[in-house]
Amino acid sequence: MITNGTFATGALSPWTTSAAPTAADLVTRIQSNVLEFYRTTTSTSGAISQNTGVAIPALTPLEARLSIGNSSAVRKRLTVTLEDANDPTRLQNCVFWLPASSTLKTFIVRTYTPGAWGNLKLTLSEGTATGSGWLRVDNVEVRQQPGGSISATTCTDPNIPTAASGTDAANLFSNGDFSNGVNGWYFGGDITYQLTAGVLEFYKTVGGAANATVVNTTAQLNAASRFELTLDLGNSSATAKRITVILNDGDWTDSQTCNFWLPGNTALARHTMRTFNYTTWNPVHVSIFESVSGQAWTQLDNVDLRRRSTLNLVGTECYQPGAALP
Repeated sequence: MITNGTFATGALSPWTTSAAPTAADLVTRIQSNVLEFYRTTTSTSGAISQNTGVAIPALTPLEARLSIGNSSAVRKRLTVTLEDANDPTRLQNCVFWLPASSTLKTFIVRTYTPGAWGNLKLTLSEGTATGSGWLRVDNVEVRQQPGGSISATTCTDPNIPTAASGTDAANLFSNGDFSNGVNGWYFGGDITYQLTAGVLEFYKTVGGAANATVVNTTAQLNAASRFELTLDLGNSSATAKRITVILNDGDWTDSQTCNFWLPGNTALARHTMRTFNYTTWNPVHVSIFESVSGQAWTQLDNVDLRRRSTLNLVGTECYQPGAALP
């Protein structure tokens, strides 16, 4: 569904660029049929995208493949997003970290449409404002994937480090079941919350500008750890919600992300995130974001993070309730 994914025309079209505060804050070029780009140091965002114009039915498995490299002297972050251009709140994405001076390798996003999309759009967002060096992209493809999962998103990362040795750990988060009220939990953004029968309920306050955020922290995870986060999520509203879960180092120099979709009026059910870190995280943060304003309650309970050294991962893996876990 992607046009000019090999950049063999020597031109960017039909890809488009966006940046803030000005269009000049994203620098692009095509070298030997490879797209290269970086953000200026004054930029707040920068991305390259393509509207395919293709409508996709709900619960359609999708696969995006692309070659990504980094010719700069610093580590860079690239977020690959598949979304409905007609309603950008409907999205799935993967976050990839590119080591400095890394050659082109194939990265894969396998996901699905949680609802019907009127216009499939692919966006490549540059997450580091270095002012020099190049993120490099080539061989971009997006296809429907018959037989693929409609309850999981997997982000295949060829740079995943070899797992560190060690045994599985106990739950690293304290008070993950809210048995001690909200002790150890922090709340940010425009949030309304309450505890009901030991379950945290929250939503983005009506009229608020910032997403509702629920945060907990825990002890250090050494670099190259593999770990599993499980959490029970529910939605008492009649409207489907997207809940974004981010695990990260305290200074945000390393992070991994999952998006979970909650249909309207769904009871608490187990959601699973399996992932890894490149660098040591000290402390580890879990941030749970809700972006829908005033649509009754998102429910949260039984948040559990464990180091699992023997996990066989392809990268970051996000599993909805009922998904078959490998």
